[in-house]
Amino acid sequence: FKLSMIGVFFNYAMPGGVGGDVVKAYYFNKDHPNSKVISVTSVLMDRITGLYSMLLMGLFVMIYDYDHVASIPQLRSLFYIVSIVSIAATVGLFLVFSGPVHRAGHLQKILQKLPQSDNLLRLYNSFHQYGRSPTALIQIVLLSWGAQIFSILYLILAGTLSGATAPWTTYFLVAPLGFIAVGLPLTPAGVGIGQAAFYVLFNLYLGNISTLGPTTITALQVGQFVWGLGGALIYLRRRQPLKASDYAEIETNQT
Repeated sequence: FKLSMIGVFFNYAMPGGVGGDVVKAYYFNKDHPNSKVISVTSVLMDRITGLYSMLLMGLFVMIYDYDHVASIPQLRSLFYIVSIVSIAATVGLFLVFSGPVHRAGHLQKILQKLPQSDNLLRLYNSFHQYGRSPTALIQIVLLSWGAQIFSILYLILAGTLSGATAPWTTYFLVAPLGFIAVGLPLTPAGVGIGQAAFYVLFNLYLGNISTLGPTTITALQVGQFVWGLGGALIYLRRRQPLKASDYAEIETNQT
């Protein structure tokens, strides 16, 4: 919980290439110096499973409301893209988690031919450990959906308070896909990227020009920023705050 709170804070506090995920991995490694690979894979799994669950939620809602999606060419094309990416991601995760694939050694042979092969092999072997507990993976996805639903309810509340009206399916379709754009490490906390993505997606789905998308995602980001201030307090109370030399180490690890 403390690491997650610190990560939320640094998503906003550190503009540039270093985000909360990297800082979480850094502190995880500081707290458990003999678990460097685990610290990296745990944070990456958090991001990967989060994005994957968002992708599936968006796909399921598009299937549920397919008649409306199919009536808009851009949304129909987006549905095909989301479907293909979802299938590819599912196959990729299956290959990483599969015991028979791991024992066959084919992926290891491919990774050995790539740059940084030793690090890639360690990451692969560490990721594979998660596949030994399918129940835990399902629980991770369900917990991620629960967190997303709370965020979507926040968006609905923000949209309602702004005076806008939109079907609930609009939020449940737009939000997961918009969250994926926000989750990409392009800008601090996805600020700017999220506004653009929500603007386009909301307008496509509603069929008219509206500021509902940017309004709701901005309200969510403000709420997350306020929540992240608690992470700032936790960070300041740590025995080992970041020093100037640590920033260089984080940048190197990220690279």
